[in-house]
Amino acid sequence: MDYPTCTIAWEGWTLPALPAWRPVSVIGDRSRGKMLVGDAVQGVMLIQWWRPGGAAFDFSRWLRARLRRVAKGLPVDPDPTVPEGFRAAASLMDRTFGGGVTKSLWYGHAPADDLVLEITVNDAAETTAAVVKRAVLPAVGVRPISGYTPWAVFGVDFEAPPGYALKRRCLHAGDMALEFSAAGRRRLLLRQVYPAQAALAKRTLDRWVAAAPFTEQRRLTEATHEPAAVGGERALPGICRSGWRRHAFPLERFRQQRSCALAVVDAALDRILIAELTGGDEQGKATVGRAVERMNGSLRDGHGI
Repeated sequence: MDYPTCTIAWEGWTLPALPAWRPVSVIGDRSRGKMLVGDAVQGVMLIQWWRPGGAAFDFSRWLRARLRRVAKGLPVDPDPTVPEGFRAAASLMDRTFGGGVTKSLWYGHAPADDLVLEITVNDAAETTAAVVKRAVLPAVGVRPISGYTPWAVFGVDFEAPPGYALKRRCLHAGDMALEFSAAGRRRLLLRQVYPAQAALAKRTLDRWVAAAPFTEQRRLTEATHEPAAVGGERALPGICRSGWRRHAFPLERFRQQRSCALAVVDAALDRILIAELTGGDEQGKATVGRAVERMNGSLRDGHGI
C-alpha cells in the first residue's frame, strides 16, 4: 500500500495525501465549506468543515441529528479514530447506504479551533480508500488562526501569519496565488509560479512581481527595487520592491498604503516565490521574508506539514 508523502491543508485543517490526489473543487470559507479530493480516475474523499461559533455547541447532539439524516440507522463504530487535537470523533467504516453505495464516514470535533470536520471516503476506490483509513484519518490535524496556518494544495505549500484569513485565491496550474487579509486593512499575497525557467523566459522577475494575479484598486507609486536573498543557508536570490499603493487622482492621498514585495527564485524546485504585504508598517520586509522562506517547507524537508 502506498503511503502519503504530501499534504493538503486548508482553512485550519491538514491531512496527509498521495501525490496524485488533487482538489477537484473547493467551496466556502473559514466558517463553512467543502473540498472534493480526487485522482486522475475518480473521487477519493469529500472533506466538509463547519465552525459552529460558540462554546455552547453540543457535538454529541449535532452528531445524532446528522447521523439520523445521512446514516439512516446504520451502526456507529465502537472505537473511532480520534486524531491529536480532536476531543471527540465518530465513524462508520465500510457501510452500504441507500442505492447500494458503499462508503465510509468520519466525524471529528476540535473545540480549540471551533471546528467540526466530516470526511466521506469513496470505498469504490478500494486502494485509495485503504490509504485514507489507515494513514490519513489518524493524522488529520488542526491549526488555529491564532497561530501560523499552513495552506497546501497541488504540491504547493504556503504559511499565513497569525490573524490572516483567506479572501481570494487563484489556483491555476503553474501559477498558484492566495491573498489574505487581517486587521488594519492589511493584505498579504502569497504566490508561486512554476516552472521558473519557462516563466522567466516569458518575463523578468520584476515584471512577475508587477503582474498581480488579482485586480488591484490602487496603483503602485514611488516603487524602488533592490537585490535581496532569503533562506539562510539556501540563500535564494531575488529582488525586494518597496512603494506605495494609491488610488488614482484626485484620491491618491486618500488611504494610501505602504507596499513591500519580495520575489526569489528557488532553483532546486524550479519555482518563483512571491510575497507582497500591503498596508503593513516598516517591518514589512521581515513579514514577506518569513513568508517566502516558509514556502514549500514540507517539500524541502521530505515530509508533510
